Amino acid sequence: ASAEPQTCKYISKKELSYLRETVCMPGKQRNAFGKLSAKEILSHSSVWAIFISHMAFNSGVYFITSWAPIYYGQVLRVKPEDARFALFLPPLLNLLVKACLNQPFGKWLRASCNFSTLQSRRMFSGLGEIG
Repeated sequence: ASAEPQTCKYISKKELSYLRETVCMPGKQRNAFGKLSAKEILSHSSVWAIFISHMAFNSGVYFITSWAPIYYGQVLRVKPEDARFALFLPPLLNLLVKACLNQPFGKWLRASCNFSTLQSRRMFSGLGEIG
């Protein structure tokens, strides 16, 4: 193996030619979209969709995690020490689903249901928004 395709001992000329045409090689600046200004990027609806979905998810997670002890104490009249299980269960389940289920389920969707990576990500995002 080599750090750069040009110095690789076993790359064929055809492979190297393909890489030069399609991939930005080291030392060669190439932008398929031309020059984009910050205004153009920030005015694109897709960028705002990403920002808004991240803000919604993070505010929901942090709101639940931060305010749950107060809610349990003031509304339900349960001390946080007595509701340990209920308070640590949502973050624990979030971790377990991300660590154990997302990748295998995504692979299964792509293999068995012919989902593209984009389709499986959209489905996960939609399920995450639903709850």
